[in-house]
Amino acid sequence: VLEALSAHPCSTLDTLTLNVAQRPGSAYIPYPPASYATCIDHLPVHHLEMKDIFLQPPLKGNLTSLVIRLRIDWIRHKCLTLDDILNVTGHNTRLERLTLTHAIRPQRATRPAAARFVDLPFLKHLDIWQGAEPSAFDLLTHLRFPSHCIEDYKVFDAAVNSAEGLSRALAVALSNCASSPVLESWDVLRVE
Repeated sequence: VLEALSAHPCSTLDTLTLNVAQRPGSAYIPYPPASYATCIDHLPVHHLEMKDIFLQPPLKGNLTSLVIRLRIDWIRHKCLTLDDILNVTGHNTRLERLTLTHAIRPQRATRPAAARFVDLPFLKHLDIWQGAEPSAFDLLTHLRFPSHCIEDYKVFDAAVNSAEGLSRALAVALSNCASSPVLESWDVLRVE
């Protein structure tokens, strides 16, 4: 598939879903060669979904939906650092959906290289699941949602494991949604 996308780019491709179904007992599927890392960068894709495969998301500004779900441990070292995510979202500020499931590269907690902020004024759905350092909230401190669009805000973060970390995480989450009607309609706030 990646070879076909590289050799014959489709100028009308709106949605691209890549899913590597790695079943227990099945033959090992090798990771795509580095030559394919940017093969989708030239496509006019608006909706990109990658499951257990990672390619560099396009930086053309076309994306309105970015979904990256990585459940397999061996692929996680290939995914995005905090700086990479800020770069991708900074180039795709029209995102309406951002889903990152174990898609932030495991590393010791660091701050992004530059103290930058990315405004995502059209974001409606945010769903981040992070099982290791860095915390998803290290990313969220650099994202701004300046409009009243947020409808769905879900963050699961196993890296938050202290009272201080939880207080910081709640402060970031509430700050992100301060101007959103989602706070007005919350009936339940669950903290685990």
